[in-house]
Amino acid sequence: MKDHSSLNVKKVDDVVGLLDSLQLHLTSGSFQNAGLEHLSARLQSAIHLVNFWLANPTTLDKMTRPKDLDSQCCKLWNICVRERMSWTAQRCETERNAGDANTALMSVWLLSFLCLELSRVLCNKPGDQAEEASYMMGLMVPLVKASINDANFETARLALQRGAAHLDNLNLGAGRGEKEPAKNKVCSNFQAKYYAMRIWLAWQENSLDVAEHMYTKTAVLHTVIDAGSIEFLVDILQRVGSDLISKDIVDVGLTWIQRAYSVLCSQAGALTSQGENLYLAVCNDLITCLLPGSPFEHPEQVENIIQQAQPVLGHSPMWCHWWLRARNSVERDSQCDEDQYAQVLKRLIVTTESQDNLLPLVWNHVKNFRRRRPACAAKLLSQLLLQPDLDAHCVGKILFLRVSIMSDKTTHDEECEELSDVVNQMHQQMPTAIPSTTVELCHSLIWEMIKSASTLEHVDLVQFWCELALRPLFRSSSIQGIDRFFRKLLLCGMKRNELSIYDYDADAMPSFCGDDVSLTHYLSLKAASLS
Repeated sequence: MKDHSSLNVKKVDDVVGLLDSLQLHLTSGSFQNAGLEHLSARLQSAIHLVNFWLANPTTLDKMTRPKDLDSQCCKLWNICVRERMSWTAQRCETERNAGDANTALMSVWLLSFLCLELSRVLCNKPGDQAEEASYMMGLMVPLVKASINDANFETARLALQRGAAHLDNLNLGAGRGEKEPAKNKVCSNFQAKYYAMRIWLAWQENSLDVAEHMYTKTAVLHTVIDAGSIEFLVDILQRVGSDLISKDIVDVGLTWIQRAYSVLCSQAGALTSQGENLYLAVCNDLITCLLPGSPFEHPEQVENIIQQAQPVLGHSPMWCHWWLRARNSVERDSQCDEDQYAQVLKRLIVTTESQDNLLPLVWNHVKNFRRRRPACAAKLLSQLLLQPDLDAHCVGKILFLRVSIMSDKTTHDEECEELSDVVNQMHQQMPTAIPSTTVELCHSLIWEMIKSASTLEHVDLVQFWCELALRPLFRSSSIQGIDRFFRKLLLCGMKRNELSIYDYDADAMPSFCGDDVSLTHYLSLKAASLS
């Protein structure tokens, strides 16, 4: 055991003096300030000494508690929590990863945690050991979570050592209070969180055998702990599993994800919003690993997960995504109810109206449906565009999808005319304009298709796209770059010798032609000859 007699912090008064200095510095400064450096040696000395005292209670027999120890510890604890919350809110990785500041924060936080326990031990007032242990466990959890998140494993280990001692006291209290279910529940909840953090730390330190051992200890707790503790445990299990899968250790990672799934399923009817997010993540990991075509494919289990998730999630965007993804993994010539496929795709499109980040996901499923049933995909989107109860933002996204599925066109045909009719009807029935950002997105897409068709010299298709881009529906907002469609349309007319410029004023032609001096000159002469 380490000899603490040589350390420069030797007694409780020295610890109190250090707490005073830290509080004074951090009230006017921050953890980034170099002024903390001169306190670093004393800080580490105090941490080890206080931990030694707590682990060996007989060393405290002749000590008395300084008057302000408890209030000082509380103030220092609150400073650390506020600073940590500030870093998390800002999501400033460079600041959080600036090693010295982060190490200082975790060290001060750990010292305040240990000194809070020391203060309560030195209080010499009779109290409920289980309640004291419960209080300290409640403080330990956020400290350990933060330290493991920041890879400060030494802090996590020391805090968990104290957690183990408090857990023993909780178990003793629960054993004496067998007729008090509330106390037993509290004990079980903290046990689950303690073992979860031991799993987490072991995984971070590449000790999966220890993590496995800790998981076995949680088995008896799954049915007796509350939803918050269940979700805490599942969060760790899912992190371990997804990390292993990302490292191509899929078989072991899948085992951990399946554990998370089985634990969560016992609480599926009482999940918090955080629990539902966990449920989404766990199911998504499982489905990804078990889809046909993967090394661990298990279509029946995928279907079972999707069916069990429906009562929990309803027809949420992710549930629709899983359902469609499972059908997309099936061979094209196998049986698949296209009407049902269209209905689920429709739900996905409508339910993601306010979630722009899901547009690529929706687009992928629309493309798959287009490959399966080209006419059905176009019909579905056209029907949605003319549905009166959708807002302009949602209609704009659907319009983008409707235009985008036409990117495979090589000739001007009936489908082009159908799109043209739909755009005209939309303009007549839309009470509000489509958002300008959506119009610009559609214009960018149309311009790419124009360039592609121009390369292949499909003049009729180029003319169609130019005319579509110039429809009133796409000109209801002040959009930049619309002149390029005029120019391209005029060039198409020149190629066909069907130039129609009666509607254009000669003075306005330079704006249509941009910097193309030759085109401006030609159109001016053409206009003069027709006047």
